[in-house]
Formats: sequence, C-alpha cells, structure tokens
Amino acid sequence: MLYSRPAALIVLTLLFGLLALAACGGDEPANEAAIATEVVAATEAPADAAPVEATVATEPTAAPPTATPPTAEPTAAPAEPTPTLATAGETAALPTGDCSNAFYPVIEGRTLRYANNIPGFGVTEHAITHSDVTDTSFTATTDLGDGNVLTQTWTCSGEGLLQPEFSQLPTGDQVTLTIEFVESSGLTIPAADQFQAGATWTTRYVANATLSDSGAGEMLMEQTTELTHTVIGPETITVPAGEFEAMRVETTGNVIAVTSVGGVAVPPTEIPMSFVSWYAENVGLVRQEWTDLFGAGSEAATTELVAIE
Repeated sequence: MLYSRPAALIVLTLLFGLLALAACGGDEPANEAAIATEVVAATEAPADAAPVEATVATEPTAAPPTATPPTAEPTAAPAEPTPTLATAGETAALPTGDCSNAFYPVIEGRTLRYANNIPGFGVTEHAITHSDVTDTSFTATTDLGDGNVLTQTWTCSGEGLLQPEFSQLPTGDQVTLTIEFVESSGLTIPAADQFQAGATWTTRYVANATLSDSGAGEMLMEQTTELTHTVIGPETITVPAGEFEAMRVETTGNVIAVTSVGGVAVPPTEIPMSFVSWYAENVGLVRQEWTDLFGAGSEAATTELVAIE
C-alpha cells in the first residue's frame, strides 16, 4: 500500500496478474508473485520512549518529647511509568530541512513494523527502516521476509515528500517481471501544514513492465497510475501499536495499461483504485485500508502499525 506508501507495498503483482489475464483472455489467474501491502507513509517515533518515573518524597517525622527514637515515614513505591509512542524530545530529532514532516517523521535507523491482512493471502508482516536521512532525501528499506529486501530513495521539497515508485515487489519463481518507472510526479505526502480537512494533492506514475512468456508470448505493458488524495479530518483509530488521533485521507484513482502480448496489441485496460489512510501527527501512517481492491469487490485489505523500534 503502499503505498508507503505507501508504506507498506500495494499489490502490484496482483494487478499485473489481473491485467495479464485480461490481455490473454483467460478465466483463471496465473501463479502470482509474492505480495505485500505498502504504506506511503511510515512512522519513525519510537514505541519505547524513555518514561519519567514519579516518586513520592518522604516527610521526616519530628522526634517526640520523650526519649523514644524518631520513626521515619515509609517511602512510597515509585509510580509505574507510562510509555508513550512519541515525546517532544523525540520529535526534535527530525531532520531540519524539507524532509522534516510531522505526519511522516523519518529518523535515522528507526524501524517500523506493520501487519498486512489481504483476503485470500492471509496475514503477513513487513518492516520499514529509514536511513541516509538528509534535508532533501532519505532511504526507505522494506524487509518483506524470506530474504526479500526492497530499497527506495524518497525526495523532499518544500511542497512535501515523493516516493520514486508507486510500489516495489519481489517476483515469484514462475515468472520474470521487470518494472521500470519512467515518471513520478506530484506528492506522496504533502507538507505538514496541508493536513487539514479539504486539502487535496495528486500523484502520477508511469512504468514500463515486461512479463516473461507464460505460453502466449512475452507481455509488454505501459502502466499509468494517477491518484487524488483528500484530507477528510481527524478520527480516533486503534491499531496493534495503540490508539491514535489521526487524520483520515481518502485516495481515489485508476491504473491504465496499454499492453501487447506476443507482439499483438490488446485494448487498453483501466482498473479503478480507492483506499483510505490514517496519519497521526508525530507518529506517521498508522493504518491503511483498501475497501475495494482494484474494483474487484473483494473484502477490505488492511495494513496496521504494530511497533516502532
């Protein structure tokens, strides 16, 4: 989902499988590659912030007029500390340049763990680690497990943050899928002051893909993804990492693919997209939900923040 995307990875392999199926006129999808949902945005505030322990001071007891030795009041046990996900001290560690964004905080070396629940594929996890953080860029490394590690370098400007690719993904053993992104424009995450109800922004990606011959010939595809994001307003959302006051962002758009199979052009295919993301200030992306994955009428696919390390 990628997004981060978001966050987390959108099920791009599934999308290419659907488009290939439409292009080839088949009735059942072919063996698809491993998938994971992206979250466009990810958090960097630690889950184990250093708490401040409270203690109760001991009042000395004055000596009585008799010779009886004075007795001290017992000292109360210190109160249990309450851990928090983010504190002012931690958010101060954000970069000071264009990459500083309270709704998508990136901190050098911090890892965020997410759980993905995709109908038909079960529950998986992925972890995103940020590194090489500067005023104008940072690297996001996504660990999908089983040795699949994906790396992207985001760019930062005064207008916001841009992910260089709509998603990344490992490929399966049955097919060879090569994807080259030739255009990325707009914003993935706008500047923090744009996280207000009614604010909108757009993102556009163009990618060329080659799918190895699966019987009908090699498939070549140009895929254009256009998305519009709208801030709805604050909501309280609960995920495994805790309860957050987060801004709800609704995204709609479509993917248009121009395809040829075995050198024969097929009619363009258009697949709609819609998903919802929740971003908490000083935390980042805490949940993403695809209510109608690629317009297929499927159950909701979700990505939720589990922990920050």
